[in-house]
Amino acid sequence: MRKRELCYREYVRILTQNEDHALVQMLATSTRSGLKFCPLEYIRVMSKELDRAISDCHLVKPESVVIEDLTVPKQIDRLDIFPSGSITDEVKQCEIISRFIEQCKGKNVLVYTDGSVYNGPVGCGSCASVLFPVSESDEVITQTSVVGQKVRSDDCEVEGIVLGIKMIVQYFQYCTSTRLVDDVYMFCDCDSAIEAVDKMVWNKFPATLRNLRKLLYQLEEMSVSVKLIKLPGNTGILGNVMADHSARDLAYKIFKGDVTASKSISIHDAYRIALEIAKKSWQRQWDNESTGRYTYNLIPIVGTKVICPSERSVGISYFRMLVHDTMLQDDSYRTGIADTPICECGQDNETVEHLLLRCSIHTEARQVMFDCMKDIGFLSKHKRITENLLLAPPCDKDISKKDNRIVKESLFEFLSSINRTI
Repeated sequence: MRKRELCYREYVRILTQNEDHALVQMLATSTRSGLKFCPLEYIRVMSKELDRAISDCHLVKPESVVIEDLTVPKQIDRLDIFPSGSITDEVKQCEIISRFIEQCKGKNVLVYTDGSVYNGPVGCGSCASVLFPVSESDEVITQTSVVGQKVRSDDCEVEGIVLGIKMIVQYFQYCTSTRLVDDVYMFCDCDSAIEAVDKMVWNKFPATLRNLRKLLYQLEEMSVSVKLIKLPGNTGILGNVMADHSARDLAYKIFKGDVTASKSISIHDAYRIALEIAKKSWQRQWDNESTGRYTYNLIPIVGTKVICPSERSVGISYFRMLVHDTMLQDDSYRTGIADTPICECGQDNETVEHLLLRCSIHTEARQVMFDCMKDIGFLSKHKRITENLLLAPPCDKDISKKDNRIVKESLFEFLSSINRTI
């Protein structure tokens, strides 16, 4: 997969060069003889699937940042209501956000933004913004904008924030009522988009941030400041729901052809398409492979993130169990290293499942592991603890990321305490 992805990325990089660039000319004239490739022809052959995917798009060349771009008025700033991850429970986060919004009603302009992509990680994208005026008697304003036919969700989320800033400028330009406060609160559920706007990530969103820069100068003249707030997912807050539905509807209309959209594609979006193609190829190979089926049952989806322990010896033991290649008696007997597969306890073969769940030698350490899981209510959700549940990362929604982390930490503590070479 990595080799294919590197070829994709280099191919995209060459395509963004000028026509007179040496690599562009060499790519146009590269040849092969049978299975003997010159380097650029190999890149071209490996990139055929990517070339088909972006053939009808205009690949936008990377823009260089000028000194003027770096001078940006600080009229937009991030506001962390939950500093340093102090509150991680989503229900509590929603309660705090809801109370904060209620306190702001009638005092501040509230804006909700969202972006949506239809038909894959890189597909038909749009954004929407919903503005709630200071006076509750004034009409709520909703605007949508087309982003493109080959865009990422991050592109749409950042465009949504810029659309919201544009609506704020228009609101204060034509607003006849007196402002009680100058701060405007803008809510977005995409952390990476907030980070991109707050830190002005020019290399990924140059054109969008240049538009934002112009709007920020207008806000500076009006003495209006915008506070960006991260919304937790699935809050059910009215403004967020309205923005989400508007963005989704427009993205679907672009996909159906009811609304036209640009076919320009940025180099970062092309890289994302390349990654998705490479992952699909890797997934097909992993699905059809005849070996490694034990690991496949634990991690069926390629690219799944695995939690690693801080202790190196425990990490080695954990990954040996994941790939079904341990120093336990059953595996050692299978490879001819041990004379018997029976565990020292004498009750059964020493498999990973036996070690984790049944071996009488490690009863005390196992009980400590189960007590940790009981404390978080994990055992009430999963009546039967299995080898798969302990070892596998969460590839579905049966276990939350938070619970999975606690389970893995309990498992790592168990592996550390039994002092067994695995």
